Amino acid sequence: DKRKPIIGDFNENAPPPNVIACRPSQYALQKIAVFEYVKLWYFTRDGCFKATKQAHSQADDTFGLLSTNEVLTLHPVASVKASKNTKADHELSLTDILQARTSFLEHFKEAGWPKKHISALFKFFWNIECHPFCLSMRHGDHILATYVAKIRRHWHGKLKLGNTFNIAIINDTMLGKVS
Repeated sequence: DKRKPIIGDFNENAPPPNVIACRPSQYALQKIAVFEYVKLWYFTRDGCFKATKQAHSQADDTFGLLSTNEVLTLHPVASVKASKNTKADHELSLTDILQARTSFLEHFKEAGWPKKHISALFKFFWNIECHPFCLSMRHGDHILATYVAKIRRHWHGKLKLGNTFNIAIINDTMLGKVS
């Protein structure tokens, strides 16, 4: 008994979106879906470009094992294998980080992250971009990029454990230690 495929509906009065965020790899999207830390590189233009290139070269029927909550499941290899081209957050420039943020936040929203978390991340990136170090410090961009890498990684780790700090609040003491 073959079932006929079902196609979704559409709103006849709805225009296309104003912006379509670049698409990161399936690996990055899978990390977001299970509320795990994912490197910002996957959301940069370079990361999205390499994901598109890689998606065309991998067979869709190749599977790998993924362990989630002590259960092994089969997933497409593209969703369980990290890119060999990836860069750690501390290796990105502040320009790369801020450019990646739009795609990053959009995909968090699509994955169903709580609005409170997305709002905090939005404010975090906004506060980084508007921080006085951007203009006043000799190596301000590098200091802020390093701060983003450390604080975002720490925040994600603490989220897994339960209640944590508000990432949107810039800790100038910590920022001073980074410099």
